Amino acid sequence: MDLRSFIEENQEELTLISGAKFGDRQSIDALFERYEPLVRKQWNRNKICAYEYDDWRQESLMTMMRVVSQYHADEMVRFCWFYKRALVNRARDLYRTQAASKRIPEEITSSIGEEGEQYLFERNIYGAPGEVVMIRQRFRDLLSHCSKMEAEVFIMWIHGYGVAEIADKIHCKPSQATSALARARKKARELGD
Repeated sequence: MDLRSFIEENQEELTLISGAKFGDRQSIDALFERYEPLVRKQWNRNKICAYEYDDWRQESLMTMMRVVSQYHADEMVRFCWFYKRALVNRARDLYRTQAASKRIPEEITSSIGEEGEQYLFERNIYGAPGEVVMIRQRFRDLLSHCSKMEAEVFIMWIHGYGVAEIADKIHCKPSQATSALARARKKARELGD
């Protein structure tokens, strides 16, 4: 199939995608309505325990807008394939986020600051405004006492990465990442006392 045939065959959908790229609300709604059965199917299949269908629907809409901005018809691949893959990946990300929050020790979550604000927001861990300010200050204090490597390892660790993943991302040996994490956690405990 050549590009011209692909465009003619998918003209209606490509028109909606173009409108959505430019922020046309009707195009966005029509495109999302077209794929709502897929959204519901992915929600039923992946059953993200902390998400009601309305929350998943909103996540799916944001995912669709991200996919719309990245979609190019000249690749001659149907939009539905990209969108389905993005929904599956988003469901996996949400699952990993939930699983990671269960792995983080309770004493560490009190040291998360401004850099971890999105992390806190996603897990509904926010406390009173005064507590948030105190947590941010503790986190800044901890980072100022850590080396660059210790800070990098600690931030990735509180976001749910394993030591092997961290070592791979910062290009060091797992033993070095383990040592840096141990030093950062020790400093966190000392600052907490």
